[in-house]
Amino acid sequence: MIKKLIISLYLIFLIFTLTSCTQKEDDVTLLEKKDTITLEPIDIDFELTNATLDELYFEFPTNDWELVETKDKNNELLLKSKNINLDIGTNIYLSIIDYYKGSNLKDYIKMQLKEMNKKEFPLECKIHLLDITNFNNMEIGYLEYSSKFTKERVENAVKNGIFTGKVDFKEIETLINFPEAKKIQIIFKHNDDFFSIQGTYKNEEEEEIVLKALKTILQTIKFS
Repeated sequence: MIKKLIISLYLIFLIFTLTSCTQKEDDVTLLEKKDTITLEPIDIDFELTNATLDELYFEFPTNDWELVETKDKNNELLLKSKNINLDIGTNIYLSIIDYYKGSNLKDYIKMQLKEMNKKEFPLECKIHLLDITNFNNMEIGYLEYSSKFTKERVENAVKNGIFTGKVDFKEIETLINFPEAKKIQIIFKHNDDFFSIQGTYKNEEEEEIVLKALKTILQTIKFS
């Protein structure tokens, strides 16, 4: 029971982590604050592995990451760290945001920020940096934030029907005690689709490895 519950919660954590955040400031305030981030391209002088997500083709560092099979192969991909010294939760999650067909990146981010006060999901987040910038001739939304499961959030998620079946709250204490995770999320648009690349890490060492992968993906992106 606990394994299935943790897996279900963890997948929701990956997919809905941005929309489940509690945010004190409204979307206009955050967008107008205009934090800035400068992303410098890296020299790709290491072995790469290629992957595809629908019409998106990209490559990632072979020695650092491996593909993990997901339920919806057409809309999501998960890269797991190969480094045994890194936390098991260190990963890169790529997805097609197929539930939104808005006109531009800023409108999408506004929509995401408006969702942050909803309490149907089992974690709390705090945004540290938000910017819309350019990287590799591509307009991207860049977010840095931290997230953590809380008892109140998990209980509320159960009450709102996020999980099915009987839930013993004693069994989810391990999940609630998971340490806070740090995340970098990059969002961009191609044609009518929005794409999200989300890296999860715990410390500065892991952040460096995650950021290397994110930049590699962005620098090798091609569309069929």
